[in-house]
Amino acid sequence: MDGTVAAWGFNRERQLGHQPTDPNPNQNHSSSSYHSIADRVAGITSAVQVEAWRDNSRILLSDGTVVGLTYDGVVPIDGLSNVQQLIQNYALLADGTVVGLFSGQVISIPGLSNVVRLLPYETRLRDPYDGAAQSADGTVHGWKLNVTRDPESDLVSVELDVLEPIN
Repeated sequence: MDGTVAAWGFNRERQLGHQPTDPNPNQNHSSSSYHSIADRVAGITSAVQVEAWRDNSRILLSDGTVVGLTYDGVVPIDGLSNVQQLIQNYALLADGTVVGLFSGQVISIPGLSNVVRLLPYETRLRDPYDGAAQSADGTVHGWKLNVTRDPESDLVSVELDVLEPIN
């Protein structure tokens, strides 16, 4: 691995890091809007993990920072550093805590400590949990969040609904 990133796909949510070729990216896809050839993402030379999902793409860099791929290209995610691992909307920090990434905001997931790894979606028992993490003692905790957005301020709040051992 040389630290660079390549992207391909429909780019409907601008998750490939460049302007879409389809003038109406929210309409039904045509074959002309699909990028079948992987394009190297400009400006990325130290990637250690890529977390590409349905509507976003995030890249963990070797210095522990995270960038997102958007319509404007590569964009740093402010307030996020010392990251060890990414899984969808969650980041494991070097101090063993977990944060969620919601609408451009970094929000701590309360009650989690001494986490050594986040678990991928396929191993998290799917519902009813939004996320799962393994602690240093081997316990796997699952959590469920209520995420709400204030329509006036556009600020997101997170309420922990469930945090329980699931193994």
